[in-house]
Amino acid sequence: MEKVAKYVSTKNHCKKLLLSFLFCTFLLGCTASLLAQNEEVVVLKNETDLLLVGKQLYFWEDIDGKLSIEDILSPTYQAKFQKNTTNVFARPASTKVYWIKLTVQNLSSVQAWIEAGSIALWYIDYYTAEAGSYQLKLQTGFFRPEQNKAYPTNLFWLPLPGSSQPQTVYLRIQSLRTMELPLQVGTLLSLHQNKTKTDYIVGGFVGLILMMFLYNLFLLIATKDRVYIWYVLYLFSTIFIFTFLNQYPLLVYLFPKLRYASQQYIISLQNISYLFAAVFAIDFLNFRRHVPYFRVYLLCLLLVMIGVIPCCNILHIIPFPILSLTNQMLVLVLALSLVSVSLYLWITKKERIAKFYAWGWIFFFSSTFSFIFTINGVIPYHFLSRNATFLGVSLEALMFSLALADRIRQMRKSQLESRLAILQKTLENKKLIEQQNIILEQKVKERTAELQEQKHLFENQSIMLEQMSSLARVGGWELDLISQKSTWSKTTKEIHEVPLDFEPSIEKGLAFFKEGKDREKISQAVQQLIEYGTPYNIELKLITAKGNELWVRLIGRAEFEQGVCKRIYGAIYDIDAMKRAEEKIKSQYDILLKHSEKLAQANATKDKLFSIIGHDLRSPINTLLNLLDVISKGFISVEEFQQLLPKVHQNVKTVHHTLENLLQWSYSQMQGIKSAPKQVELHEIVLENIALFTEAAQNKEIQLIYDVPSDYVVFADENQTRLIIRNLLNNAIKFTKKGGTISVFAKREGNFIVLTIKDTGVGMSEEQVASLFKNNTSFSTYGTSGEKGTGLGLMLCKEMVEQNKGKICVESELGKGSAFIFSLPMP
Repeated sequence: MEKVAKYVSTKNHCKKLLLSFLFCTFLLGCTASLLAQNEEVVVLKNETDLLLVGKQLYFWEDIDGKLSIEDILSPTYQAKFQKNTTNVFARPASTKVYWIKLTVQNLSSVQAWIEAGSIALWYIDYYTAEAGSYQLKLQTGFFRPEQNKAYPTNLFWLPLPGSSQPQTVYLRIQSLRTMELPLQVGTLLSLHQNKTKTDYIVGGFVGLILMMFLYNLFLLIATKDRVYIWYVLYLFSTIFIFTFLNQYPLLVYLFPKLRYASQQYIISLQNISYLFAAVFAIDFLNFRRHVPYFRVYLLCLLLVMIGVIPCCNILHIIPFPILSLTNQMLVLVLALSLVSVSLYLWITKKERIAKFYAWGWIFFFSSTFSFIFTINGVIPYHFLSRNATFLGVSLEALMFSLALADRIRQMRKSQLESRLAILQKTLENKKLIEQQNIILEQKVKERTAELQEQKHLFENQSIMLEQMSSLARVGGWELDLISQKSTWSKTTKEIHEVPLDFEPSIEKGLAFFKEGKDREKISQAVQQLIEYGTPYNIELKLITAKGNELWVRLIGRAEFEQGVCKRIYGAIYDIDAMKRAEEKIKSQYDILLKHSEKLAQANATKDKLFSIIGHDLRSPINTLLNLLDVISKGFISVEEFQQLLPKVHQNVKTVHHTLENLLQWSYSQMQGIKSAPKQVELHEIVLENIALFTEAAQNKEIQLIYDVPSDYVVFADENQTRLIIRNLLNNAIKFTKKGGTISVFAKREGNFIVLTIKDTGVGMSEEQVASLFKNNTSFSTYGTSGEKGTGLGLMLCKEMVEQNKGKICVESELGKGSAFIFSLPMP
């Protein structure tokens, strides 16, 4: 029994040990499970808590961006989620879509929120579990409307479901910029407290830069130093660029339409600020003189940053993620280059002003290096490293301002030294002047006596000159352009017939000249005198104060000092009597010239008349007289006389036509052609002349063709129109060979009727055509059948056509014929 009891006791003890072991194992398992669960679940306990949950989130990289929430919830993809190991989820710029998984348990008494702390997130899809399934709770992001935000703030605050149980949420995030996602969990109270702290930092930065901007703008206006232009532009651009890079898009707040461009082209925009900073460095440190080769290198680097990079950005030649990383490296290269050259100038070249500049770029490079490597996830995220640019740029601006202040101090020192040197020189000159004054005082006494004597002589000469000017009517004037005081001599006032107390001015003086060309001419002359010193000597008409008109000659000269006209002066001559005498002589000369021309014209008319009478009329009349003498003496028979009758008839017609043209021409030369225009039916006059010359045309077997509409009416002298057509038809028949053709046709051209008489005759050369209508040319040739003319017919035609407000011309080619074309106005 004792053994049994001992066995039972031992057995029970073993059971207890086994149970204890199992319990411990279970407890360890539960503890491990709870510890594992605590690592995955973010627990918010108090309303004031604000938790940075980067190490407690899980992520998956959706390379193609095609996965849906259903795909993500599947076991396949759930197993692929990776745990983030840093406080802030950060990735270089890429085209990937990131899925973020986060489990939160809210044990506080108020609603919990998630803050996605970056404005570089272009698209955010927020999924929460509702009614047993995940639904799209919110779509927000920088490229989505502001009203999509669950809470109005510069970042993105996402509300968690109102439950004290652990809640798993998913975020689908897409952006081509550097992926920097500081996720924080808290309440509105804690989030606002954190935002207020950041607002103060940003506000302090903006206030400091704005203060620097206004201060240096004032210095720019005061000193007009070109260096300040680039620094002021740099400060102004810094306010917008660096606040944007640090989650405060002031540029978008001011210009909402730039929302898309500010993200898509942020590379190009921020490089403008760096351009101003680099140009400021080139100008401020005088790279052209100190480091010319580095200046060329820097300009090439800037060309890449403000030329190549923006072109690739705007034209999408290089993918945005690659371009963004490239530009970040170029910014660091630019900053490091400027640090190096500043140190070189400071340490090696002993340039004092480079010291502040070197420290400024050291601060900028350090903060920019920290910022770029933080947002790309290379170094661990920290509030100070993330916002280092605020401190770096502020210190840089402060150093640059100190450098500029030191530059001003050096300039003032140089100016002071220069003034001291001038003052010292002035004191030396003063001593010399005092010594010279003693000598000069003695000479002044000697000269005073001489001047007194010369003064009396000058006064006598002035009185004599004034008397001579009054007699010759020559006055003087001057205008002091500095004081605008104008002075006229007594004679000048007498010429203008103004009182002696008249106060002249340049405007009053110009107003005396005759309005129109005279006033414009003197105004331009005075303007040229003042601007360029061009002297003038012109004759113009002047209207005196009493309304009298007289001719004057004006002479003007100018005095210049250092390229600026100080005084103008001159003289005025009364030349009215001389000009009127000249006009009288010219008038008499014109009358004599007209008489001379009339006498010459009458003499030419007489010579031409005698030539025509002696040659063109005497020849056919002598022929006729000889024929009559032969008949009267019975030397020929009646039959022979009848055979000669056509020739006799032709000679009589020639004499008649010649006499008629001669009478008309003589009348036009002596008394001028006078027209009595009226409505004339052109068709009737053409038919009348066609009938008149039909027999002559038939004798030469010439075909007459005419086409003149019966409704064509001209407004001209009827007899002159008849004479024009008769002369032109007579010439056409005269110079057209046997079997030829003469065409007469008319057409309308505007308000004129144009009549053309065209023949297939012998034509004329260019020289003959050119001299055809000239008064001083006698153009007379024999016709194709020996017809003779005076050459007056065409002259009469020209004069009569022009008298009736028409025009006449000729088109001719030697051996092919001529066309005479004239126009007469319609009523």
